[in-house]
Amino acid sequence: MSAGTLSRATGRGALVNLGFAVVVQGLALVQGILVPRLLGPSAIGLFALAMGGVAVGRALKEFGIPKKLVQERDVDLHTSYNVAFTLEVLLASAFFVVVLAVAPLLAWIYDRPELWVLTSLLGLQLFTTAFLELPAALPYREMRFVRRNVLQAIGPITTFAVTVPLALAGIGIWSLAAGALAGFVAACATMLLASPQRPRLTWDRALVRSYLRFGWPLWVGMLVTTAAGWGAVFVVSGTIGVVGLGFFQLAHGWGHRALVVHVLLADTLFPALVSIRSSVDRLRRAFVVSNQLAMLFSATAGFGMVVFAHPVVELLLGPSWSPAVVLVQAQGVAVVVGSIGFNWDSFLLAAGRTRPQLVVSVVGSLWVVVVALPLLAWFGIDGGAVAIVIAALLSNVVRQHYIRSLLGDVSFVGMVWRQLAGIGAVAGVAATAQQRWPVDELPELAAHAAGFLALATIAGVLTTWGPIGELRAALARKATAPAAPSTAPPPPWRLHELPRAQAFPLGVRIDARGDVWVTARDWPALGRYARADGEWRWTELPPYPHLPTPDGSGGCHSALTRASGLVHVDADGAVRTTSLPRTRELLATALVGEDLWAVDAEHRCLWHTVDGRPPEQVPLPEPFRRPDIVVGRDDGAILVADTSAAVLGVVVGTDIEVIELPHPTRWVRPDPAGMWLGASGRPLLTRCDLTGAVVAQVELPGAPFDVAGLDERRVVVAVKDADMLAVVDVEGRCNGFPMPPASAPMGIDVDEHHAWVTLAMASKVAQIDRSVLDATLPATPAARASSVETT
Repeated sequence: MSAGTLSRATGRGALVNLGFAVVVQGLALVQGILVPRLLGPSAIGLFALAMGGVAVGRALKEFGIPKKLVQERDVDLHTSYNVAFTLEVLLASAFFVVVLAVAPLLAWIYDRPELWVLTSLLGLQLFTTAFLELPAALPYREMRFVRRNVLQAIGPITTFAVTVPLALAGIGIWSLAAGALAGFVAACATMLLASPQRPRLTWDRALVRSYLRFGWPLWVGMLVTTAAGWGAVFVVSGTIGVVGLGFFQLAHGWGHRALVVHVLLADTLFPALVSIRSSVDRLRRAFVVSNQLAMLFSATAGFGMVVFAHPVVELLLGPSWSPAVVLVQAQGVAVVVGSIGFNWDSFLLAAGRTRPQLVVSVVGSLWVVVVALPLLAWFGIDGGAVAIVIAALLSNVVRQHYIRSLLGDVSFVGMVWRQLAGIGAVAGVAATAQQRWPVDELPELAAHAAGFLALATIAGVLTTWGPIGELRAALARKATAPAAPSTAPPPPWRLHELPRAQAFPLGVRIDARGDVWVTARDWPALGRYARADGEWRWTELPPYPHLPTPDGSGGCHSALTRASGLVHVDADGAVRTTSLPRTRELLATALVGEDLWAVDAEHRCLWHTVDGRPPEQVPLPEPFRRPDIVVGRDDGAILVADTSAAVLGVVVGTDIEVIELPHPTRWVRPDPAGMWLGASGRPLLTRCDLTGAVVAQVELPGAPFDVAGLDERRVVVAVKDADMLAVVDVEGRCNGFPMPPASAPMGIDVDEHHAWVTLAMASKVAQIDRSVLDATLPATPAARASSVETT
């Protein structure tokens, strides 16, 4: 997406998330006040113990797989989702057994037999990720926040609708268990019925390793945090009893809800951060603005907890909860401090960095052992309150260190000091007002709270006027101020947006009529841009069409990479598919006359079919390891390149000649005098003669993904990781042409009028005037040519 489109989608997503959160969190707040009053501290503490047992299993299976599914862009969505589902089902099943083993142990330790059944039933929530969070990640990737929130709100609403009536009916602690299970079942059933993709059990060793590499620091961190948390549970329950555990649970729950806007903004931003992860400037601005906006609510809630903890607890919960006041106030201070840079981990996760979260977990666990446990043992609840504040300060210091390593010199306090000063001053006024006019009744509490909220809102808006203006401008599709006259020329491209966000357009080819064919990977579809009327027509297909191969008659062929088949879409949109033996990697296709060829990487073979007849398998010789690209040559020969082996296959009739190449190859473009080779996984473009001997090599600022010919002496290369095109000639000279930031150009084709480029991360197709690429372009310092003597 462009910067403007991404800002609008993020701003509107934040409002959608906030609107749904008001409803869902409002219900949770009512439940959080009403149910503790009905059940009492002992029942709430017992429920906290049961949830702690479930947390053991949750910690053992926590690999951050839903976040990785959103962050993953190197593998198609169909495969990523199925592998993620498989991993989650296996992990949840294994560690559900762990919860079943922990349940009787808890019941024995605390001499509460009901803990056995309660913990075992709640353990079913371990399957929430597989059946709820992963399906919800599909619209989340595309920033379709309304659909995602509607589906996710069903669980909490069902939980409330079951828990509160049962609690009023006197069912006791079992009302909480019944509500939690009812919400889980309702949410999962709805999500599976409404999900656009049905999950399948799929195993891909390389992708599993990728998920585990991403998730193991999160897993270890969760283990450390859970162990430390259980240490705190045992100390709290051992020093001040299960009732004291209920006090801590209350303060923690209120603190968690006070950070709801920060959580919502971090959640809204994450898919957008994945899209712009290569642009440090945009990431830094997003970090500052999001924290300033979220501080409006977090500072108000945190300071409000400090000022109003005593009257709220006394009047709403009753005298039995009075010892929790100091904990709620400490949690309020922790909310204010901890909300500064709260979404730091979203920025690191978008960049694929998870080890900092492990460090923070270790620091938090050391805090439990070194600070929290001694203070609790020596000073009871007051010591626990001090420990909560110390934890917030420590975590803030660690966060700032890692954010600076990613975004440069960012001052946490410097970016939000205005909001802290303004709302903090209002909190001081509110505390003074309570001293002068004590709060003894609910109407007085409501009046004081309304005054505080009104003044805090005014102070927050005044101190955050700039970021609010940016958000309003994005939502209104206009700039915050009239743009100054600019002498800069307009961008030399026209951008065509795909119908779906995060569709990941992959390949592009121009047919003989001048129509443009585009394949989309993560929204499996084949699109045709008709030059005659300037309209796009999209045909949804099984996952997923790899590269388009126009047939010269208004239609197009493609290989269905994950569906083991070949597909043809004619000029009228009619679809014909040809099934092949099951394979995980059916890749490029080439058409020579009436002969259609497809390369099968898993079986190391070609598939050959003529005019729709049953395909024939053509095995490739031993040197091939992962054949990826197949192209036709003007003399009728077929060239097959390999991304893992430095070989090229030349297929003529039934004969296959193997030529050694200087490196494994992602793309090959033949011409009468030789061929251009785009290196696989290396920033290198090589010019070879017909025997594979090197004529020249050009170092690029990133690995080449596609190569198109400008004329007999020049080609243009899509360089995905550098967001640029590189124009290279046969002498080895190279000039760069920048594309939109964080757009990831992947496919390219050129005719006499235009170049067409797929922008994978932007979900757009760029149309560039041919004369721009023909013109002399400024040389980029990153690209340098080195002539290599022909052998």
